[in-house]
Amino acid sequence: MQIAAQVYGIDVAPNGLCFSKNGKAVYITKRFDVAANGTKYLMEDFSTVVGRGEAVDGKHFKYDGCYAEIADAIRRASSDVDGDLMKFFKILVFNYIHANGDAHLKNFSLIHDDRGRAVLAPAYDLINTSLHVKDSDFALDGGLSPEIEKSDVYLRTGHPCRLDFERFGSHIGLSEDKVGKVLDCFMDVPQLSKTLIDNSFLTQRMKRTYLRAVSERVSRFVRG
Repeated sequence: MQIAAQVYGIDVAPNGLCFSKNGKAVYITKRFDVAANGTKYLMEDFSTVVGRGEAVDGKHFKYDGCYAEIADAIRRASSDVDGDLMKFFKILVFNYIHANGDAHLKNFSLIHDDRGRAVLAPAYDLINTSLHVKDSDFALDGGLSPEIEKSDVYLRTGHPCRLDFERFGSHIGLSEDKVGKVLDCFMDVPQLSKTLIDNSFLTQRMKRTYLRAVSERVSRFVRG
């Protein structure tokens, strides 16, 4: 969450880490769906927005579909389509590079702000799941989109590269310049990312695992 905010300028739920009296780490986050006067903003995760739920679609419902569906839903429901598509695209690339294999439908939401606009909510639940489980590149079964031609790299290795995200960006209606501007941010591992990982409360072994996972994703990403 801190890397997303500090390194890549992604709008995230305010968060931090504190410690209990016995030294146990406790993750804290400030609610962004409550106004200063206590009024709660309407918020809908994208399983609701796309009309998917356990009663009809089964327990696996939040992993069904593809990320292009979320983009389509943003286009239909957002009050700031262009801005929210860019935010969504950047979060999606971040999740891939930082090995978040649990970015499912319920981990993206629309929130109705105090001006009555429906906009993409701040990012939340950004985590490197590869530290804990052997995960796939994407949480959603359909990946980026089954309608997009996969790059030779993707077909050969089973992992997407920059070209696949370029094609996805074009598919959801983003300009080539805007897509390039986002993707250029992920062509290496910034020093600040390394510093934040090194300064974290992970064990030394997990720090190495985290950095290795991100470095591997970047090396896949930049393949031609």
